[in-house]
Amino acid sequence: MDVTDLDNSEISASTYERRSSEFKIHMENRFGSWCLLICKIRDDETEIEIYGCNILFSTQNGRPILKHSIGYRLKFSKYTKYDLKKHKFMFDLDTTGDKTLEIYVHDLLVQFECFNRKCEFEGNFVDNDVPIDMDQLFYPCENFRAGYSYTNDVCEIFKPDTSRPDNNPPWYMIYIAIISIIFMAAFILVYFCRKRRAKSMKVSTEQD
Repeated sequence: MDVTDLDNSEISASTYERRSSEFKIHMENRFGSWCLLICKIRDDETEIEIYGCNILFSTQNGRPILKHSIGYRLKFSKYTKYDLKKHKFMFDLDTTGDKTLEIYVHDLLVQFECFNRKCEFEGNFVDNDVPIDMDQLFYPCENFRAGYSYTNDVCEIFKPDTSRPDNNPPWYMIYIAIISIIFMAAFILVYFCRKRRAKSMKVSTEQD
């Protein structure tokens, strides 16, 4: 069984390119396993969309580099504060279901400068099993069938500061990049082969 864990404390580098609206986050642990997430950001007046993501990872030094495109697109409303806990996503990396990418979201808070509603939902780590290349637009609150609670804290939605240099994104761009890596690809990243695990269990049973 080939298993690798990575968490957000192992982020070794992050970059953002304003011209291409692309950010990259690299994670690596002390055993030589690493993960690189590359995504694009579309910043609208009231929403931020994270899309076109690719994930590259290797489970150990010398192992082949694996690359997969993530079909999921995420949209966050700038009017909403998100508080999501205990969610589990299982992405099938092949048609047989033998190789899976598991993502655990323990505690995710997304808050923009202004909001007038909250989305709070605890998932109890229930499996959400989907093909990794499935093209689907994901609204965190609506897709979880969670309701909104409304507040009176309403203010004008802020605009991006275009005077910043290309290599210095606005604070909320950095923040959304960090929470998206946690959400989509690595609060805990586990890559494993179910078939290999099943064979190991079978051999052990036969020996007994």
